[in-house]
Order: sequence, then C-alpha cells, then structure tokens
Amino acid sequence: MSSVLPLGAERHVAQGIWLVAQIPPTSAFGIRRCWEKGNRSPRRRLALLAIGFVSAMAIYMASKALF
Repeated sequence: MSSVLPLGAERHVAQGIWLVAQIPPTSAFGIRRCWEKGNRSPRRRLALLAIGFVSAMAIYMASKALF
C-alpha cells in the first residue's frame, strides 16, 4: 500500500487523522456561534467535555501503543 501522508501513514490512518483534526476548529466555531446567539453553556461544562475528549484520545492512543 502506498502512504498518504509524508509521515508514512496508510490511507485509513490518514483519513482518521484528518477527521480528528477537523473536530476542534468545527467545535470552536459552533460554540462561538451559539455563544453569539445567546445560547450560553457554562464554561465549566465545556472544559469538562474538552478534558474528557482529550483523555479518551490519550487512552486510546496509549492502548494502541501497548499492543
């Protein structure tokens, strides 16, 4: 199989990286848009969601590295 990224990742890995890379900017834009319209979520809840997402990704990456 040919690599898709200069890092040497296979096609399905490159697609996964691309999808994960799209989550933060899309989420940030959506949160800002809702904030401007007056639909405000507590910052604590948003911070907990962000911490949970990052933690889940770290655990997933660590489990892949171990096996």
